Amino acid sequence: AAGTEDLTVKVVRGVPIRGRVLDPSGNPAKARKDGFTAFVQVTPSEENPGFPLFFRADVKEDGSFVTEPLDPGKAYDLEADGFEGTAGAVQPGVRPGGEPVVLMLDAGLTISGILVDEDGRPVGEGVPYTVRVSRGMSAVRETGPDGTFVLRGLALGKHAIEAGGRPSKYLESRGETVLEAGATGVVVKLKTGATLAGFLLDTEGKPMAGTRIWADRSFAGDTDAAGRFLLVGFEPGKEVTLTSSHRNGKNAELGTFKPPAADLEVRMKPEPPNDGEEEDAKDKEEGD
Repeated sequence: AAGTEDLTVKVVRGVPIRGRVLDPSGNPAKARKDGFTAFVQVTPSEENPGFPLFFRADVKEDGSFVTEPLDPGKAYDLEADGFEGTAGAVQPGVRPGGEPVVLMLDAGLTISGILVDEDGRPVGEGVPYTVRVSRGMSAVRETGPDGTFVLRGLALGKHAIEAGGRPSKYLESRGETVLEAGATGVVVKLKTGATLAGFLLDTEGKPMAGTRIWADRSFAGDTDAAGRFLLVGFEPGKEVTLTSSHRNGKNAELGTFKPPAADLEVRMKPEPPNDGEEEDAKDKEEGD
């Protein structure tokens, strides 16, 4: 027809990159134990570094991975991440359709030391710590009985250690300590947070045993058999909103408090009706 032109669209058939990820000993690599998905990031080699376009291929239990179909005319950089105690692996310039790629994980370096309180005493067991990595956070660990910590699988360079925070009694240290990978004998000092202590009572003034309490939407602790609670790790003077749950599962705000505070007597507000009870009450009003 007049005024029209033939249009030719060239379609390129995509081809995946296949391969395996092996640990430093040559065995199929295992993902982290905290539920973090192990993956291979795929980035076009000539991609603008300021606005990288990348793809992800999840790594299976046997260490194998298959990317989505890619342009066979381009080269891609592969980076393995999410593996326990390693610094990952990088392989640049891989073209789709070639031989299966083998990514050998780097054991990386460690940072080790001890967490202490304001007086230089070891913080003891169970205090959480982690370190910032290239994409987010490494797995969260807890100190040993003597307050010691070990961060493994770190790449060469500087790393910011984060430690403390609830449910421990220490205030969260968010990256104040920056260390070179390979450092040993490190001493990280934490500050002890303020506490909120008291009793949780029901609407009739009776102690509520075994009831969970949240502080600013994060878990803070449970009441004991006498309804007593002791919540730790708060910034002194900074107001905190406590919430709990009624027996029907609905949230109940307990109030706002400023730590440190002791001998609090916190009473649950009346339990809100269930949806069905609200409908019954509405129908009764309309009938009257």
